[in-house]
Amino acid sequence: MSGFKHILCVLTDLNSHDEVIAHARHICECHQARLTVLLVLEPLPPNANMVMESFSYIETFQSMQVAANQGLESIADQWRDRLTFNTELRIGHVFAEIVKASMDLKVDIVIKAAKTDFLDRLFGNDDMRLLRKCPVPVWMVHHGDSQKYKNVMAAVDVNYHYPDAELAIRKQLNESVVVQAAQIAVHEGAELHLVHVMDSHVEMVVYDGIVDLGAHAYSQNDEATEQERKVALQSLVDLIGSANPDEVIEKLNIQTSVYTGLPRRDIPNIVKQLSADVLVMGTVARVGVPGFFMGNTAESILNQVECSILALKPHGFVSPLIT
Repeated sequence: MSGFKHILCVLTDLNSHDEVIAHARHICECHQARLTVLLVLEPLPPNANMVMESFSYIETFQSMQVAANQGLESIADQWRDRLTFNTELRIGHVFAEIVKASMDLKVDIVIKAAKTDFLDRLFGNDDMRLLRKCPVPVWMVHHGDSQKYKNVMAAVDVNYHYPDAELAIRKQLNESVVVQAAQIAVHEGAELHLVHVMDSHVEMVVYDGIVDLGAHAYSQNDEATEQERKVALQSLVDLIGSANPDEVIEKLNIQTSVYTGLPRRDIPNIVKQLSADVLVMGTVARVGVPGFFMGNTAESILNQVECSILALKPHGFVSPLIT
């Protein structure tokens, strides 16, 4: 299984940076990757544009750049005895600059500390935009997350009843999810859980206690569907097995589970039940459609889980910011 070769660690201020850099360092050591630490700051307030042509504005902007570079170099000095990395400063809209930097620097993954918004949602607006539009994997780390994971959960959608073109990309995305989840579990010595939640037809026809007369037939059909999904999950386990020696697979203690319910509700509940330290999942609504935004189900899940998130896009995803 291929690893990460170039990691981008993102800072959005000059404070509270130790945890995310330490996490990036840990991933770099696991993959023998090189690291770039990117500091992204919002530009001066819009009303500053009123004096765009003035020397005072230019001096203020230059002073901001100088101070930011000095702060970034100060952080680098604190870490360079333990870690070698390059630094970069960008000033602009945070999520857009991160996406552009990920492409300009040709990185394999972005690591960033998650920031709650004023409504105390688990991810702020910039984080959600980054998860929607960044073409490379994004690893969001919540404050207090342990570097040493015990349980890694991969959420996959093994419903393969789609046209051939989309089916191929769905399968590829599932494979990417389990490969990355397995890599984390191998490096951390953690258990690996592959989870699929299939839509419950019964729940879809139940409303305020009134059950459609066809619910029983749906229930019988669910049994056949569940078996189909278990077979699909086993094929993903076999994929992991083909890329690792038997002793590694034994240590992974891979668990597969098929649940019936509503993914947006049940995946966050399963994360809690398993005490998952990191959730690996895909985050696009319609794969195979370049630049298509994250779907409501993925967004709902992300706003309910409190563990680290590694979010992946399918191969060929094109960010709408760079088209």
